[in-house]
Amino acid sequence: AIRPEDILTTFAPARGESPEEIVTLEENQRRYIRNVLETTGWVIRGNHGAANLLGIPESTLRFYMKKLSIKRPRT
Repeated sequence: AIRPEDILTTFAPARGESPEEIVTLEENQRRYIRNVLETTGWVIRGNHGAANLLGIPESTLRFYMKKLSIKRPRT
């Protein structure tokens, strides 16, 4: 089982960013949620889903995914 403490909570700078560059709260949210989704294999609901790990309802996670334009990459 994946535990919240297993999820990376610090972020390396994106390409082209200096380590001192400050990113917006929105970008931090986007990166964190994407990281959780990738950790869970893009499973949103259920005991091992991203919403459960984040401690929020599935509908709230879906709201933030839409707001932050987070979409599952096509394989």
